[in-house]
Amino acid sequence: ESSIIHILDSTRDEVERLDKQCRILLSNEKGTEEKIRKKSVDLERNSKRLESLKGVRPAFMDEYEQLEIELKSEYDRYVVRFRNVDYLEEELLSYDELNNEKHDDVERNAKKMQKKFRAEELRILEEGAQIESDEEENDRSITVDHRKACAYETGAAHLDKSEDVESPQRSAKERERKRGEDRI
Repeated sequence: ESSIIHILDSTRDEVERLDKQCRILLSNEKGTEEKIRKKSVDLERNSKRLESLKGVRPAFMDEYEQLEIELKSEYDRYVVRFRNVDYLEEELLSYDELNNEKHDDVERNAKKMQKKFRAEELRILEEGAQIESDEEENDRSITVDHRKACAYETGAAHLDKSEDVESPQRSAKERERKRGEDRI
C-alpha cells in the first residue's frame, strides 16, 4: 500500500506539473496569437499605405524624369564626341607619320640632287679648267707669235713679260664672261 501511495503521489505531482505546463503553453499561445494579429494589422495597414503611395507621384518626379532624359542625351553626345576625338587623333597621327615620311623623302631627294649638281658642277669646272688651260696655252702661243711677228716687223728684239702675262688673263676673263652668257 505504501508503494501505491507513493505512485499516486508521484502521479499527482506529474499531473500538476503537466497542468502547469499546459497553462503556460496556453498563455504563450494567446500571446503569440496576439502578436500575429498585431503584425497582420500592421501588414495590412502598410500594404494599404504602399498602394496609396504607388498612385501618388512625388512633386519632384517630373523634374527628375526630365533631367534623366537630358542626362541620357548629353551622355550620348559625349560618347559620340569622344569617339570622334579619338578617331581624329588617330588620323592626325597617321597624317603626321605620312607627312614626316614625305618630308624625309623630299630631303633625301634634295640631298641627292645637290650631290648630283655638285658632281656635275665639279665636272664642268674641271672641263672648263682643262679648256681654259688649253685656250690659255693657245692664246699665249698666239700672242707670243703675234708679238714676235710685230716685233719682227718693228724690229723690237725682246718681249715685255708683263704684257705677255696680262693678255692671257684678260682673255681668260673674257672666256668666262662668254661662257656665262652662253649658259643663260
